[in-house]
Amino acid sequence: MSQLPAEIVEEIFTWPQLTLCDLMQCRLVCSDWLSSTSRIGLFRDLTVTNTNADAFASLIINSSSTLPLCIQKLRLHINARWLRRLLPFFQPFQKVTSIALQGLDWTQVDVHSRRNFCQVFKSVKEFSLGPGTTFEELADVIDIVYQLFNLEKLEIDGASWNSYGLPNASLTNDDPRVSYGVLEPHLKPHNLPPTFRHFSANGCCHRDLLLWLISLYPIPQILHVDLGELNPTKTGNIHKFFRVFGEIVQTLSLSFDTTDLQEAGRAEYPSRHLADDVSYQSSSAWNMLEQADISFQCPYAMDPSGPKTMLALHTLRFGNFIYYTEFAYASALSYASGILQWFSITPRRSRIRKIILEVKLEKVADMDRYIVSWALLDRLLANLLAEGQLEDGQDRAAPPVYREGTSLEIFIGGGADREALSALIRSRLGLCERLGLIEIGALSTDVWAKRGYASALKF
Repeated sequence: MSQLPAEIVEEIFTWPQLTLCDLMQCRLVCSDWLSSTSRIGLFRDLTVTNTNADAFASLIINSSSTLPLCIQKLRLHINARWLRRLLPFFQPFQKVTSIALQGLDWTQVDVHSRRNFCQVFKSVKEFSLGPGTTFEELADVIDIVYQLFNLEKLEIDGASWNSYGLPNASLTNDDPRVSYGVLEPHLKPHNLPPTFRHFSANGCCHRDLLLWLISLYPIPQILHVDLGELNPTKTGNIHKFFRVFGEIVQTLSLSFDTTDLQEAGRAEYPSRHLADDVSYQSSSAWNMLEQADISFQCPYAMDPSGPKTMLALHTLRFGNFIYYTEFAYASALSYASGILQWFSITPRRSRIRKIILEVKLEKVADMDRYIVSWALLDRLLANLLAEGQLEDGQDRAAPPVYREGTSLEIFIGGGADREALSALIRSRLGLCERLGLIEIGALSTDVWAKRGYASALKF
């Protein structure tokens, strides 16, 4: 092993799919692998909490410590006091490319510490705000973002703020975004780094974030969008967002929370009345394949002034497609069907090559509690993936051809027997199975692990 070139050894230890257990086993291979090279892998992802912050400080306070040069992803689940104490020691953390805050009350962070934080981590490529992170106003979040000049990905999951708080001034009525009605004249445009490509929002105020993004000038090239759980009763700003970004977005991920409609008596799950509810015309799509008049479904479906194409979109993901017996969160019973239909029955809407569905069940038998026309869903998915392969001038009546890389990926979570559930899904989607489109995998139960962060290390 000692004869391997150093760059190959480093490539082994920085392989993204290596787990902490894998790295611990690698340390036992030989004495060379026990050295600093393995430390690069072991401490590549690190979580600091209020509990281990003191031990963490004792490791990095020494000027000869090599730990700061190993860390690439840093998650801080600490309070304002610990952040203030640790910031001076973060200066040597030159290789950190991803920083995540969780459980931090930013209103308790003094101005000097805020400035130091942005200065220390100004070169990070990924910035995440997790549950429990609170701000006085959205402007405080934006102030951080604008100072991260290499930022590629912004993820806001469960963070909150008390007010919108964007500065006023200077858009004119001549701006096309004003004439389209997607932006008010008083909002001031700002700039994001040209590297910005990924945006993710969940469990937060979508309205404020989307209004901010559509106010930016020049329009950022946001290619990958994850809108998390959407409340279908509050989707006006979703329309506005896709008016601006619809022809840019390449991957779209979303799920739905229809609890408000259920509590208001406008939805009963599972129920035959579901198809009669005007707010759920997408569900009646199971029986009306030719119907193109769908309420929300996709931002332009009922919007004659918006763009009629999302040709850049190649990946569509539905979180919580099947979600236990919490039917209000399961998009299979509501808007997912309409979105699939909207793409499928209208020519030249998209070039989708990958569809991802999340299925979470405690028992395999619970699948039968979902009133879904699996035969229609099977045809919709197969046709949509075929439509995504059509080139300009190709005959739509010709037999579909599925290129390499086209797939229907289904990720399974929950306590249900995965082999039995996989077999059931494959049988329900028989056409997609015969075409070899279905790929089934396991859904991570740890949302932070799913995003590349290791669990908190114990010192």
